[in-house]
Amino acid sequence: MRVIHIVKMIYNVSHHYNTPERVASLLVKITNQVIRTCKRYITQGGRKTIWNQDRLEVEEKLMQCIKLNQDYKDAYARVKNRKVGKEIREFSFSEKYIFGRFDSFCTRLRNLLSMFKKINLYTRLFNERMEALLPEEALADDFKVFDSAVRVLTLRDYDYLDFRNEGFDKDYVEFLNRMDTMTEKLQNKLENTYDGVWDTPHAFQYLPRFEKLSEVMPVGHLTEKYVRMITTFSQEMERITKFFKKQLQKPPIPRNYPDSSGRIAWARSLLQHLKYFMEHFMSQKTLKGRPEYSSLVKQYNETGVMLMKYELDIQENWKNLRIRQIEVMISKPIFANNEAGEFVSNFDRVFYNFLKENERLAKMDINIPSINQFLIKRKDYFIEYYDTVNMILERYHSAMSIITSDLRRLFTPHVNKMRTSLEPGLSEITWTNFDWVEFTDKCLEDIDNFRYLMSRANDIYTNRIEKVLSAMDSVKLYALPKSEPWTLDRFLEEIKCACKDSASDLNRKSVMIEDAVEDLIGLALQALNLPDPDAENENGSLGSSMASPVESGDEGSADAKTKAAKKRGRKNGNSDGNPEPGAIANLLHVIDKNSQNAVNSAAKELRRNYSKKVADKLAFLTKTSLKILSKHFASASTEIKVDDVDDNVNSIVFVLTAYLSIPDIEVRPSIDEVQTVLVQAGKIILSVSKGVATWRKNVKKKKER
Repeated sequence: MRVIHIVKMIYNVSHHYNTPERVASLLVKITNQVIRTCKRYITQGGRKTIWNQDRLEVEEKLMQCIKLNQDYKDAYARVKNRKVGKEIREFSFSEKYIFGRFDSFCTRLRNLLSMFKKINLYTRLFNERMEALLPEEALADDFKVFDSAVRVLTLRDYDYLDFRNEGFDKDYVEFLNRMDTMTEKLQNKLENTYDGVWDTPHAFQYLPRFEKLSEVMPVGHLTEKYVRMITTFSQEMERITKFFKKQLQKPPIPRNYPDSSGRIAWARSLLQHLKYFMEHFMSQKTLKGRPEYSSLVKQYNETGVMLMKYELDIQENWKNLRIRQIEVMISKPIFANNEAGEFVSNFDRVFYNFLKENERLAKMDINIPSINQFLIKRKDYFIEYYDTVNMILERYHSAMSIITSDLRRLFTPHVNKMRTSLEPGLSEITWTNFDWVEFTDKCLEDIDNFRYLMSRANDIYTNRIEKVLSAMDSVKLYALPKSEPWTLDRFLEEIKCACKDSASDLNRKSVMIEDAVEDLIGLALQALNLPDPDAENENGSLGSSMASPVESGDEGSADAKTKAAKKRGRKNGNSDGNPEPGAIANLLHVIDKNSQNAVNSAAKELRRNYSKKVADKLAFLTKTSLKILSKHFASASTEIKVDDVDDNVNSIVFVLTAYLSIPDIEVRPSIDEVQTVLVQAGKIILSVSKGVATWRKNVKKKKER
């Protein structure tokens, strides 16, 4: 400003610079000097260019030079308009003539700033992948175009600060055209990539990025995107309303949720879904400013009121459950019988759901009555009790399933004993008994004892009876030559040896089966703590030398002793006025007697069945052996192979020699001799059954008869 003021003084007092032309020329020279000074300032005295300096520093220098131009003009205007004393001449010249060159220089500087701004902008956008909206692969070609345009500008050899050089202006215009073309391509890529996202909830995720991107580069159709998002949310609320009314009677309850809490959770999930949209709309200032926003809020409020009213109705209906109903539910016995007479759990499903409802509703921050809060604290008690009862029933049914059909009658008293331990659960034991642990422990113990008993019985039945019976099938009651044919005597001798060994083996297996059957019977009696009547009879027979009164014929004395004993018992029992102490013992004795009779009856049937199975097995072996021998002798003449005979057995058993005895032919040994030997062999095979001893219990019964 001082320079302009001095020029004005010179203009008023100087005899040389007293014309406008000369003063204007002086001001032009000053302007040119300012331009040269700016160039030296920007290029650091000509040592550097605008490209090999820090970009921010260069931009700052350019902006300062532009500001200098404006300050220069402002200083001229202030000096021009200020009147000091009696100035003769008016200080007014052509501003275009004075400042035109500086304005052109500043225009070049502004173009350079615009170029730097675009280069910085697109460099940042490509580095950030257009606000992370496009992948690097989609931007590869556009980045090459951008890099090529920048290289064209930076590699020129002219002075970029020389505003008279028109080469930069052409390159700058071409650079802008290439940037506009590239920007349009990027805009089309964004539109094509995200065209379908504005109808989905993901639109809220991408809308801020598009808005941020629109601040630095043109992104079209933002208003259309706003309308699409609002329309989509409105349609979503209509869809939720239709879905709610359609599924109102049978809603999709979440997994592991009871009915009431599941319905409330379903209604809340629908409301939360709409709330997700609404919260995003409220966070977007541009969407809140749309004229459609008010109608959208009204629709949202109507839908929310409908869902909340549905939840309140469910809460009211659920709270109407009376205390008396709960008392009836928990006073039931823990067991019940189904149509087949089997034990099932008698835990009320309504009460079970009620417990789950309490817990779920409490977690959902819903106010519940005090009785419900108490039941929440007692939930673990009922659930543990319920799980224990289910475990008892599961073990009971598992134990019943392992009973073999052939042993079912023998162990029926044991099944009845196990069921007796469960029967208090049908009447006495309820869901409020505090001593349920003792009852359930006893039930589990009895069931485990029965399972252990049946595992032992099944082990005996499988390994000592069934497998031994199956092993009898491999016993052979015949013998055949393997290499050389036999004579009749040797054939008969081999048959005798084979039958003798087989009879011994079969008798041993029969004894093993009999011992296994007796062990099963003894196991059944031992589990009931009952004596074996057969053992008692054996002891009685061993001590038969000590004659009883009945056997000696002194029946009168025996009756007398019995009556005297009963009389003493009655006197002792009534001497103190109390009930007979033996009454309970007599009752248990009757029960034990019934169990013993049942086991004895089943034992007789078991012995009879398996003795018959052994006899049937012997008959089968005899029949099979005779059939094999018959087929083998028939195959010797027909050359038909017998499947039941080993491959290493010789098909020829005897060799018959024919002698010429004119006029007859004599065969030695004769056919009659062979027939006699075969008949004897058949009798030997048939006699094998006699070598298997009859079971001891059956022998005793026959003797008793």
